[in-house]
Amino acid sequence: MAYPSTVAGGCCRIVCLRAKRRQQVHNRRFFLSKRFPTERARYSHWQTPVGYQFTTAGFLKHSFDGFVARKGGEDEFPSYICSIFLKEYESFETIIEASVSEITEHFEKLYIDLCLTYVKSLTVADLVRMLPLARQKALAASIIGQSEGRLPVSGPLYADKPWIKAANVPSEKDADWLRDMLENHDRKSGKWEIAVNNDIDNITIAQLTGGFTFELLLKNLDIQDNPEFQKRLVEHAVEPAPVLYVGPNPDIEDFKLVLTQAIVSDLLTMDENGNFSIKWFTDEEIELGDSFEAVHKLVQPKFCQLIFMQSSFTRDHVVDEKRITIRLKQMLSQLQSGESPIDKRLGLIDVEAVRACMAQMEILESKMKRIRKFLHTDE
Repeated sequence: MAYPSTVAGGCCRIVCLRAKRRQQVHNRRFFLSKRFPTERARYSHWQTPVGYQFTTAGFLKHSFDGFVARKGGEDEFPSYICSIFLKEYESFETIIEASVSEITEHFEKLYIDLCLTYVKSLTVADLVRMLPLARQKALAASIIGQSEGRLPVSGPLYADKPWIKAANVPSEKDADWLRDMLENHDRKSGKWEIAVNNDIDNITIAQLTGGFTFELLLKNLDIQDNPEFQKRLVEHAVEPAPVLYVGPNPDIEDFKLVLTQAIVSDLLTMDENGNFSIKWFTDEEIELGDSFEAVHKLVQPKFCQLIFMQSSFTRDHVVDEKRITIRLKQMLSQLQSGESPIDKRLGLIDVEAVRACMAQMEILESKMKRIRKFLHTDE
């Protein structure tokens, strides 16, 4: 027969052990409940600089909620998950005794096949249909416009031109959905022809028209030098930044814009004697002289160098946006002060050039921000 003190001591140890385990479980639950929303919300390597990003936090939550509903809902889903775990590990001791990193590893190993099976069962059409209807309509309008090509062929001059319009869908069940979506948003002549392609990753859209003279195309281009038109160019461009680059033989205004960008990117420098030099696209340092006229004479005719200067600035816009924004504001302030600037390079440019550079950055920022996210350089 055990002595009362021994029994009491044993009971005490059991109670303490249970309390300790309850605390361990609570700690792990707290950690995981905090970690998973963070993982869901963070940028993943699927983040795309162009197009539409599906794997947002809201989309993942919606997908998971749908998965839970298919596995019995909130009442039965916990039992479903626990049964899988117990089949593999026989008890929950693994969770209680393991570290947080080990628990995460166990969960990933055990449940990854469930996720993969579900994901592989989906087509891109299934993913689009999970989106809110307003977003589906926006995507339909976007792909219709993109597949019309890069030349503007809309308006009364083109109203009577026929179009051939076709689309491929992953499965037969997607055909009517996509046809309705396209025809409800496309006002051009011709009907959409839909074919099944058995490609679960792609919905392919193609449109074809013709019969235009080159003279008609040029007459309808209506190229304008204003921010509104530049925004339209950027929105429809495959490569947003280059559509704003200067052409060959730029005028003084455009040339000063490029010099502004070269100063901000530190391609254009000045020595202690007041002589300017610039990093050339061949990676050489080229001396330019001590005046705007000398710089203009050597650089303005060299189109490859102009593009190198602008593309270097574009790179800085992506990876070092905060620095160049501050630098441009400082340059603008110095030029507006009316005093002789400390940085003599500013004598090569003017207020309008700095403002034009800042305006272009503003137009491009939404595109640059997406590239920044893709590269994980966004703060």
